[in-house]
Amino acid sequence: MAVAVLVAGTALGASGAGPGGHDSSAVMSGLRGLLGTGSSSSDPFAPAPATPSEPTWSASLAPSTMPSSPATPAPEATKQPVAIVHPRVVPPTPRSTPRPAPKPKPAHHAPAGIAVPSSINSTGSADASAALIAFIARVPDGSTVVFRSGGVYRMDRAFKFARRRNLTLNGNGATLRSNGGTTEASALFWLVDNSGVRVTNFKLVGNSSTPGVFQAGREGASGVLVDGGTNITLDHLTVSRVWGDCVEVNSWASGVVFRNSDCASVGRTGVSIISGRNVTVEDNAFPKSGYCVFNIEANDSSEGATSVRFVNNTAGTWTNSFFSANGAAGSRVIGITVSGNRVTGGTLLTVMTIARRTNIVFTNNRSSVAGYGPILRFAHVDGLTITGNVQPLRSGSQASISDSTKVTYKP
Repeated sequence: MAVAVLVAGTALGASGAGPGGHDSSAVMSGLRGLLGTGSSSSDPFAPAPATPSEPTWSASLAPSTMPSSPATPAPEATKQPVAIVHPRVVPPTPRSTPRPAPKPKPAHHAPAGIAVPSSINSTGSADASAALIAFIARVPDGSTVVFRSGGVYRMDRAFKFARRRNLTLNGNGATLRSNGGTTEASALFWLVDNSGVRVTNFKLVGNSSTPGVFQAGREGASGVLVDGGTNITLDHLTVSRVWGDCVEVNSWASGVVFRNSDCASVGRTGVSIISGRNVTVEDNAFPKSGYCVFNIEANDSSEGATSVRFVNNTAGTWTNSFFSANGAAGSRVIGITVSGNRVTGGTLLTVMTIARRTNIVFTNNRSSVAGYGPILRFAHVDGLTITGNVQPLRSGSQASISDSTKVTYKP
């Protein structure tokens, strides 16, 4: 009610008349009735005498001193959405990755088999050939013999054994080093009439004073001499500094396979066949041959070669020819394939012009060295195929062919 008085008083004090043009005194009289005040006072707004039990009111009282009805609660402030603050993720301080402790290298385990006795000298300081020959004689057929890894066995004479069956000699990376002469008796391996023998993973080192250079009369000591026998496998060999051939095949040995090896430096021929059948020479390297890379050389009419494949090999330098198949009249040379070979240190010079030969295939061989033609020289061949060969020429033709039948030639 006090708020109404103040509002009305404020309005009247401002204009002297109420809204709608009513007399202000009538209005004030009505207000007095409402307020419970008399009219005896000369001042219509004079306060009534105060009584002990009532407070004295005045229109000029500040609102804070006037009795009032219970305060209207202030409107609550609109609640603002509370922002959710996520905790800041602090990346962990980088730490250096601890280096794992080095794992110990696994111990070298020799291939399964019968180990060459440690009593046999493997330092190269003394001859081991006699002891190795005696040892191999005691090993049963069907065995695998394992040499000491990294061992060096000095050979004062050939490691020769004969008529053994299904025997494997695993060099395990060992070296046989020649300390002998220049004849066959000083070949590093001399295999006689064996069957099912494999020689693998050896380093065969000769003692030539002129590695890779031919010396007539001193060319007998080979890396491996296969002297008869059947099913002989030679693989993963490294042959160097031998006076003679890397591999010689003789006495009509049959089923000889020579592969995946390196004839690093040989005084005579990479592979020489005096007499042999079913021979495969593949995927070998012949960087330096003192005479020929591949030679079929029948010294008399009882010798020769049949069913021979010389394929996918690489060759470096030579002095006589890349391939030769001459020999004695009446000797048999039948079914020879020379294919897919690559020569980088010489031409493809091939000579087959003396005795009658049959079914010769010379295909897809390649040389990068230019030469003077004819490079491929064939005569007296029945069944000759020459195709797909690459041979740069300084002059002349790629091939000369005479007295031959059933010839297919495509330069």
